[in-house]
Amino acid sequence: KMMRLVRPGRGRQPGSAADIWDLVQQGVRMPGAPGMWDASPDSVMDAANAKDWPLCAYLAALCACGKGEAGPNALAAPNERQRHRFWSEVVAPIVVEVPPAEQPQRPRRSQSAGAGFICGVPASGGATSKARPHVKFNRGATLQLAGSGIKRLKLEAEDAHDVRRMLEEEISGHAAKEKLEALGRKARLFSVSGGWFHVLAYPLGGDPSKALLRPEARSWTPQQAQAARSIGESVMSQLIKDCQWELVETLLRNKVPCPQLAEEFNFLCGRDDSIVKEWRKDLLATWGWCGR
Repeated sequence: KMMRLVRPGRGRQPGSAADIWDLVQQGVRMPGAPGMWDASPDSVMDAANAKDWPLCAYLAALCACGKGEAGPNALAAPNERQRHRFWSEVVAPIVVEVPPAEQPQRPRRSQSAGAGFICGVPASGGATSKARPHVKFNRGATLQLAGSGIKRLKLEAEDAHDVRRMLEEEISGHAAKEKLEALGRKARLFSVSGGWFHVLAYPLGGDPSKALLRPEARSWTPQQAQAARSIGESVMSQLIKDCQWELVETLLRNKVPCPQLAEEFNFLCGRDDSIVKEWRKDLLATWGWCGR
């Protein structure tokens, strides 16, 4: 009976989310070897991303009825894989190589964006080169890199994950510098094509030759804007963004909490007040920038 609801076959309609959920609560399971149907938030999210809504309803019911780390709350909790996907597809961070001539001579306190450094200004206070305007790297600052000559490193997927961990845990010291040096040796350098960027970390991992930036919303591609609107941080928020209202109602009726969608991905770029403020502004402006 459950197979007919979840896998009805060609030309037949699948069962409703409420019917699937009721059968799971009665102890009915899909046929197959033990462990064949993985009832975890990750498997529910995989089904949702595949738009397989009957399977998503079945796995969500199994997960909500489970014990330990599973249960109704697990379907509203942030999903780490979704957070990393959002980091890669929407935040789209870049690590830039700060040339030796533009590295700071001394730390300087910024009145607007907290502690930071000024790059490209000689220690003597003289004028900078006309071909390479000075770039002010302050955490939380907004930069226009057109004509700056700044180069970026091409990041692979695993490198982006390491950089995110470095940012979240504020890792610095010998281990971080070794990782950044290894990244610099293997990654190719590309010119930054311009646009507006926010500074997430400088110096990155304690290395004054590296800075971590992200493009501002007005510089987002249509693909970034679409990803920002379509990627949910939890199973419940993903279903809401996919407008699966029958499934959402079924989850709510079965004590799955509704997450605060306005707070999704709030601290993905760090917890510094200036960074969070600009990041929230970009997320809220996503619809407006896309409309233009």
